[in-house]
Amino acid sequence: MRKSLLYLLTSLILISTVSCEEESSPLFDQESFTKVYDDGFFNAAYQTLDLKQTSDGGYIILASRRLEESTFSGIYIMKADNSGVFKSGITMEQSQGVNATGQLMELNGRYYFFCMNELSLDTQLASVDED
Repeated sequence: MRKSLLYLLTSLILISTVSCEEESSPLFDQESFTKVYDDGFFNAAYQTLDLKQTSDGGYIILASRRLEESTFSGIYIMKADNSGVFKSGITMEQSQGVNATGQLMELNGRYYFFCMNELSLDTQLASVDED
């Protein structure tokens, strides 16, 4: 009995000592991370096309979105900070463009991508800044 009590006491001290140690790893792994973003539109569906890191360490994300009234995909652009926290989002109107290509091109602080005019089916160049 005395031996088992001593064993239990030693185990509890060891467990409490281990659980009090501070974690040495950072809370945010800057090499890779996964984020899940949600919005109030329950029937929305987004597919990431491209992601670029901005000069402030944040991210610009180009995504396609499902359109209920069209066979084309809509365009959604999101800004996140350096930890991946949502900052702002833009849902482009169909009249501004649909079916974005999957590549953001950065030039002088602006990000460019190609999309299509829904009515004429012509290719057009769209741009967005870091903010």
